[in-house]
Amino acid sequence: MFQKGLAAFLLLLFACATDTPEHETHTPSSSLVQKAPFTKLIIHAAFAPGMEPPETMIEVVEDSIQALIQKPEGVSVERFEELDPAQPKEEWALEELDQLVDQVSASTPQDTSTQHVYVLFLDGTLTEPSRAGGTRLGFAWGSDRIVIFRQAILDLCQSLTFSTEEEQKRKKACQIAGTEVWIHELGHLLGLVDNGLPMQVDHKDPDHGHHDMDPACVMYWAKDKELLIDEVKSRIEAGKDDSAWFCDHCQEDVLAAQQTED
Repeated sequence: MFQKGLAAFLLLLFACATDTPEHETHTPSSSLVQKAPFTKLIIHAAFAPGMEPPETMIEVVEDSIQALIQKPEGVSVERFEELDPAQPKEEWALEELDQLVDQVSASTPQDTSTQHVYVLFLDGTLTEPSRAGGTRLGFAWGSDRIVIFRQAILDLCQSLTFSTEEEQKRKKACQIAGTEVWIHELGHLLGLVDNGLPMQVDHKDPDHGHHDMDPACVMYWAKDKELLIDEVKSRIEAGKDDSAWFCDHCQEDVLAAQQTED
């Protein structure tokens, strides 16, 4: 049953976009929510110099995905050494990002029971602009690839103004925003929203592609766009400094896929 659904899932893996997919791939892979044949999932965080994600961000992402995906041998996030070549770039073509992922993959031990996801932390942005406008903060493509434009997040956070404890709150805003972009893009690789995993109830935003209609959900369309920074600022000013999480409907979609497999 679920195996049959997997074939459809593979053909529906799209890059994150707000209206229609801006990139489309057909890379064969097992669903990340399956317990078999891959019994372990490793998320590799590779970064350009100065773009390394803080340990607190890694811990939050790891805890979040472990709570959502039940792999028999677990889910972990591992740091990769600095990327090479490491020169700063203002724009990245998708082919260049693929080359960086291949560099990480080639240095990663492979076995038949472990599935891998590769996350790049870079400066610059994609050569293709976001159809929603504004600065793009992250992007998922294929079945195992994510890029997070950490320098863009850092720059936007540094432009924030707070009445008190400004530097501390800017740092907190960067951590929250970076974490949410990362989890958001992982959600797309999982098949959310209606991007391979069947919805248990309709919660897809009809105006913004494979995104949730709930602004509080981490799969909301603005969670990887420039608008996220101001929204995080408002939350911090209101005394709310936790990262957004998958809404109940998104969790139900993942759980249903796992139960179907069982």
